[in-house]
Amino acid sequence: MAFIELSFPKNARQKVSDLSLLSVKNQSGKMVPLSSLVSEKTGKHNAALYSDEREPTTTVTAEMGNRSVVYATLDLLKFLVSDYTPTDGRLENWNLFGVSYALSNGEKYRIEWGGEWKMTLENFRDLGIAMLVASFLVYVLLVAQFRSFLASALIMITVPLALIGILLGFILLDFFGIYLTATALIGFIALIGLVVKNGILFLEYYEYQREAGLSLEKALVEAGRIRLQPIVLTSLTAILANLTIVSDPVWSGLAWAIVFGLSLSTFLSLVIFPLLYFKIMGAKEKKV
Repeated sequence: MAFIELSFPKNARQKVSDLSLLSVKNQSGKMVPLSSLVSEKTGKHNAALYSDEREPTTTVTAEMGNRSVVYATLDLLKFLVSDYTPTDGRLENWNLFGVSYALSNGEKYRIEWGGEWKMTLENFRDLGIAMLVASFLVYVLLVAQFRSFLASALIMITVPLALIGILLGFILLDFFGIYLTATALIGFIALIGLVVKNGILFLEYYEYQREAGLSLEKALVEAGRIRLQPIVLTSLTAILANLTIVSDPVWSGLAWAIVFGLSLSTFLSLVIFPLLYFKIMGAKEKKV
């Protein structure tokens, strides 16, 4: 059995009576109206039933305009959790992947988000785990180099300073329609090694000054004076290199993360790291 599907412009199929204007050729070659071959019947047609994991499912799709899907989903989640109350039901539980409601008759239903939002959450989760692993490995290498758990931990303080720079930078970029993406988190992982480098340069020269007989305070001041130019120049080189790809639609998040994170962490690490080192190590020397 063969089926033929015909499609006509919308203006030619507004009413059922439009079928009388259509003709088809019969076996003898004569043109007969299509209405003589079909019969009109009015009735109800059951919609198709869709399921996901053997659960009845209804899918709603939409495309975002000039706004990030992250902010739209967070607004919707806030509404469903705080402001929406189902008829004859209550909120059962919720997470970033969806919201569940329970009705008084024992039935339950759940609203879940997929698409770009789900992909974003999964990417941030996986990259977050990679970030923790990278931070741990860097810390292990620092301990192996400086033979000190405390000094290595103080160097790692420069890492959250980079994260602060990234968040502040993307808050500013939000006004220009540039949003925080998963590639920005990739940039933060890359920053772990870049910002730790500043602490390593500082601490190496500090230890050299201490071996030369300088006090804790004078050694920190001298290390800051001598290492200021190398730290600033190497950071500026990385920042300028990443500015060349900030217009790329895919990797702009990574570039902006490195630009803002490295800028703020370089400045703060030259101030906060020596102060913390002086306070903690100074107190440790007094106890000894």
